[in-house]
Parts: sequence; structure tokens; C-alpha cells
Amino acid sequence: MKTRPTTSMLVVLLFAGALAGPLAAVQSDDRARVALQAAIHQELVEGDLDRAIQLYQEIVENGGTGRAVIAKALLYLGRSYEKLGSIEAQRAYERVVRDYSDQSEIAAQARTRLAAMNRIEKDGREEGIVVRRVWAGPEVNFLGSVSPDGRYLTAGATGGDLIIRDIAAGENRSLTGKTSWLSSSEYAWSSIFSPDGEQVAYTWFSMERYPETGGLSYELRIINRDGSGMRRLYRNEETVYLEPHGWTPDGAQVLLLFQNRDNTYQIALVSAEDGSAQVLRTFDWRRPRRMSLSPDGKYIVYDFPPREDSSKRDIFLLAADGTREVPLVRHAANDLNPVWTPDGNRVLFFSDRTGRMGLWALKVAADGAVGSAQLVKSDIGQGSSLGFSPEGGLYYGVGIGERNIYMATLEPATASLLSQPVPAAETYMGANSAPEWSPDGKSFAYISQRSREQSVVVIRNLQTGAQREFTPDMKIKLSRALPRRRLRWSPDGSTLLAFGQSRKGGEGGLYRIDVETEAVSFEGPAKYAEWSPDGKGFFYRGSGPEKNSLFYRSLETGRTREIHRVRPPDHLGAFIVSPDGRQIVIHEGGENGPVLKVIPAEGGEPRELYRGPHSENALAWTPDGRHILFGSPDLATDPDAGTMELWRIPVSGGSPERVGLAKEGRFHDLRISPDGRRLAFTAEEPSKEVWVLEKFLPKTEVGQGHR
Repeated sequence: MKTRPTTSMLVVLLFAGALAGPLAAVQSDDRARVALQAAIHQELVEGDLDRAIQLYQEIVENGGTGRAVIAKALLYLGRSYEKLGSIEAQRAYERVVRDYSDQSEIAAQARTRLAAMNRIEKDGREEGIVVRRVWAGPEVNFLGSVSPDGRYLTAGATGGDLIIRDIAAGENRSLTGKTSWLSSSEYAWSSIFSPDGEQVAYTWFSMERYPETGGLSYELRIINRDGSGMRRLYRNEETVYLEPHGWTPDGAQVLLLFQNRDNTYQIALVSAEDGSAQVLRTFDWRRPRRMSLSPDGKYIVYDFPPREDSSKRDIFLLAADGTREVPLVRHAANDLNPVWTPDGNRVLFFSDRTGRMGLWALKVAADGAVGSAQLVKSDIGQGSSLGFSPEGGLYYGVGIGERNIYMATLEPATASLLSQPVPAAETYMGANSAPEWSPDGKSFAYISQRSREQSVVVIRNLQTGAQREFTPDMKIKLSRALPRRRLRWSPDGSTLLAFGQSRKGGEGGLYRIDVETEAVSFEGPAKYAEWSPDGKGFFYRGSGPEKNSLFYRSLETGRTREIHRVRPPDHLGAFIVSPDGRQIVIHEGGENGPVLKVIPAEGGEPRELYRGPHSENALAWTPDGRHILFGSPDLATDPDAGTMELWRIPVSGGSPERVGLAKEGRFHDLRISPDGRRLAFTAEEPSKEVWVLEKFLPKTEVGQGHR
């Protein structure tokens, strides 16, 4: 029978492994923080919600500690109750909002969860409104739409497949037949139902290259609702990305957003018969995030950031023939994701003008807005509209998943786990990733994603606890390819490498960020970069036609040399450089499955190290250069699904061994401290939900409509 660790055992273990100093020497607030970490461990690592609830309650009831710790304990208590489906979650969140409103960040998270549960404080405008959750889980995304009859949702599933979900039955059905990321790198993205509900237009990332440039393509495809009749409708070498946002009422044209090779964006209508495109509006490097075509097909509403120095958006009205445009919503707040109501008399949009994200409505006429916007529902969360049902229900998505940095202690000689991981960042939990140790191990850097547009670099001194934050003059790129998000500290401690784009967009590439001055310099269109241990250059994976090649660039001479090239159909993924700089472990994918190989840093024949399921985003050398740590899923069918475990394999060859770490969801960005005593990584529990908002429109406005 397995012996359960006692509370005191967990507290001592966590405190000794992740913090410093004896328990007896710390103040009550410090003891409560350690107890909080023990409770979090029970909830997130052990999955023992009953035990976690008991520990959270003890922290709250004992008192005698700081308000921030108690507020966090209440928030996590609510989270645990919510996982159990208990109404006690509502009471915990309400207590945070009522008694700890001075803890603004924690209170905001509690309000968000209350909103999602539809348990927020009511005011007169919200009485009678019904909110229902219709879909939840890691496979949910908000890049689809609801069918005109309200029966189905489209979405891009794990593995890149386009699926259709029967809302009432709770069942998913494949449309494109793609089974796994292991089968190919192609995938479906945005999708939208036709007005009659019989077809779906969708974005497809294709591995078919253009002969002139060798570039890959995004293309518009159409498929029948039963999965038959797939055809490619639009593909253009100058269009590097596209997404559908609507259909004209007669089903003759699809409303698209184009991104062109020169980094401009365009609103266009594409013929559903022959794929011919009519451009209505051209933008610079800024782009609309959401567009909606009026039910009569005469007008388009879209959101757009009018100022180059701000990511906040306003709403604009564009004639569907492109002849006239007027601002619809101008406000200092962030106003986004507009959608027409079914009768075409109003536009709904999301706005944070009250300090919380709410749903607002504005009457619209041919010449613009009529009156001022009215609040429909407060605290709705950072939503994305998916369309209307015939009864006037608005379907929308809300993200509730978390991305956090964790830290655990290791036995340096064997890389075995001495303690289970605990959260390493206490602020903006759920938005932090890409941990990185300084070369001397005294500081710790990571990325905090404060909004879709803002990535903050955080550097914390581990000896003093002092923390510095800054927003670099670049956009650290968000991508499914998680290694692109990582930070790499130079061996002399002066700069960080990061992958991203300039503020004005354009081609992504590698940037160097000066740690002291925060100055940013562009290094070129490189990906997956690693410093050489001597600091005289860096290794990187190419982009575009060179994406399957590994290079080294000297900072002294500026010269670049190719080290390794993978022959298609296999492809080169992430890689890691040995502590002595002599060897590189690379990930290759292809028809025979993923494989780890070892190659000399100077170039030469690769040696196979391990063939089997693993995540290219979770790789690390031990500081002694003897082992590779890697994450592997429980199920060999998909590296993005199930439970992931941490494994160790000798670089000299042999069988992998479990290290002792297993987590639901995914973990990546493995980083071992220079002394080999601590492991940091990013863990994700991706979770999104689709809700429907009902009984909020006047009966005269309810009718057949589609976004």
C-alpha cells in the first residue's frame, strides 16, 4: 500500500528543494507560502483534490499571514472545487472578490471564473440571460463556427485535423481525415460554415511548395459537411497566410483576410465557384483580428488597432463593395471581436471599458453608429464569437487553460528527481513560459504573456528576490512551434536570444536582447537558436527553403556554415548543444516516426540515439554531458496528448529510464541549472470552453443569421 506523504513531510521537502533556509527561521507568511506550495502540489501534481482542498482550507482558516497568500489559497480552493463540479467553487471565488479586492490580480482571476460559471453578481440588464457551457476540454479551439441550424461546431483538432462536433450528442467527427502530427506537418486552421450549413470553408497549411521560391503555402479549401467533395479554392504565391471569416448570404463568395509576402494585409471576397479574388481593403503591417459580414451581405465590421504604438482596437464599418468605410466604435478601451446580430440592426463586440471584459451592443445604420454602446453582459471573459443559433444564442469561446513555470530539485550525478515540481513564478500564473538560467545560476529569466500583443521578459535575482520586468522592442512570437518561444542566455551573461518579429511584423527571426540596456538587435531569419558554449557564435535552424538545415554563425566574422541537412520527406526539428560544445542532439521527424540523433558540432555523420515517441520541445543535456533528458507521451500516437513523462538516456547509447516526473498535459522548455541541482520547465494544461449566451436579444431580433 502506497504511503501518503504527510503535510509536514511535503512542506519540508518542498521548502528544502525549492527555497532556502530552515523552516524554523522563516516568518509566518513564509511558512504559509510553503504550505500553499504543498497544497498546489497535491492539486496539480498528485491530482488529489480532496487533500488539496483540505490544505487550502487550513491556510485560509489559520490566518495570521499576508492577505495575498490567503487570497491565492481561496482562488486555488475555488479551482479545486470547480474541478469537482462543486457549488463551493462559487463561494470561494465570491469571497475573493468580496474580501480581497485589494489583491487586484487575484480578484480579477476570481471574477473571470465567476463569469465563466455564470455566477456573477447580477444587475438589471443581466436578469433572464442564460449562459450554458456546451463544450470543454483540450481539443477545443475558437477557430471554427457554429452551423446555421445551431447543431454543429467546426474546430481544428489535435493533430491538425478539421473536425465537426455534434453539440447535443457531444461527439466529434473528422472532416479531413488527418490522424496525428506524426503523419504529416499539414494542418487545418480557421473554418466557417456556409449559409446553408452544407459546406465548410477552411484554411489548410500545405506542404506543397511553390517552384520559384520553395515556400510553403496556406490555401483556402472547401469541403462538404459529410467530409466529401474537398476542393482547393484559392492559393497564391504572394499570399503567405489566409483565414475565412464569413460567406455572402447567397453562398457565392467567402470573406477572407489575406497576409501578403510584403507583410501587408487585405480584406477580400473570393468566389466560391472559381476562386477569383476581389480585394476590398488593404492595410499595412497591422491587421484585423475578427471580421463579420452583415446578414444582408452589404457591410463588413472588423476590429483594428488605429495607432501604431498601441495594440488597443477600435471597430470599423466597411461597405461590402469596398467603396466606403466609417469608424463605428472609437474608445480608449480595447474593443474587439465584432459580430452582427441576426437581424443586422446591431453589432456585438467585446470591450474592457469597465475594467473587465464584457459584451456590448451598438445599433448600426448605413451611415454608422446610432447612439452609444450598451452593456449586454459583464465579466464574460476574453471571448471570441463563433456565430448565432436560429434562436438567437451567441456561441463564443473562452480560454481557461494555464501555462506555468515549475521548478524541481535534482540529484546532479544521476539527474534523478529529489522533489516534485512547484510553481516558480507567483505573479501572472497561467501566462508564464520559457524559463532560462543565467550562466552563473544566480538569476532566472522567463517570458510572461500579459496579453496577445504583449510579451514581457522577467529577470529575477534568486539570491535577493529582486525582480525586473521589461517589454523588448519586438514581438516575441507566439507559435505552435514552442521552441521558437524559448530564451537563451549568452555564456557571458550579457544578452538573451529570442525568436520573434519587429513591432511592425514581417518575417520572424532571431533577436539579441541586451540584458542591461534592453536594446534589441536583429540577427536574421533564424529559428531554434542555441549559443555555442564559448559565446563566439550560435547554432540555428534555417527558415524557408533552409528549414531542414542546421547552421553555425560566428559573431566574430559574421560567416555562416552548414553543419547538417535533413533530406525530405524527413524534417529537422529542435536541437540542443552539449555543455562542451562538441556534440549536438537533433530531433528529426518523418514517415518512420520521430528520432533523436547525435552529430558532431563540426559536422559529420549522425548517430541514432533514440527512436520512439518524444516531444521535440522537451529536451535537455545534463551539465556533465552524459545524459539527455526528454519528455515522452504516454501514448505513442500523438506527442500532444495524454500524460507526459520525463526520461533520461545515456548519450553514449542505451535504453531510456524514467526520471520520476509525470504530468497531465504537456511540458516543455526543459532547463537544468548550471550546477545540475535544479530543473525548470514550462507545463501547460490547455483547456478551452465554448459557451452559448441566450435570451439576451429582443424577440424581434431573433432569426436565422450567421456571422
